[in-house]
Amino acid sequence: MRRAEFSAKTKEAAWERCGGRCEICTAPLVTGNINYDHIIPCYFVADASLDNCQVSCRSCHGIKTRERDIPRIRKSRRVRKRHLGIRKSKRRGFWRWHRFDGSIVVKT
Repeated sequence: MRRAEFSAKTKEAAWERCGGRCEICTAPLVTGNINYDHIIPCYFVADASLDNCQVSCRSCHGIKTRERDIPRIRKSRRVRKRHLGIRKSKRRGFWRWHRFDGSIVVKT
């Protein structure tokens, strides 16, 4: 799916709405520490409107992406694959046996 980017007009409107503060932690924003984030990730809705835009600092954006967005997207992909009947291979890599002397026997 193609990522929906915010237009300059949407970014300006979001900046005016936030008043120069992070909309998550309310810390003052400075140049270079500003991120325009999709509230609902583009993976689910390709919506680049002002309603789906929030202004955040880098740390809040990273935490939100890492702790909320990525796990939800991964779960959605797993559910979709299960619905389509796609399963992981049960066999992972090589089978290894250990001899009593500690050496490894590799069988493919």
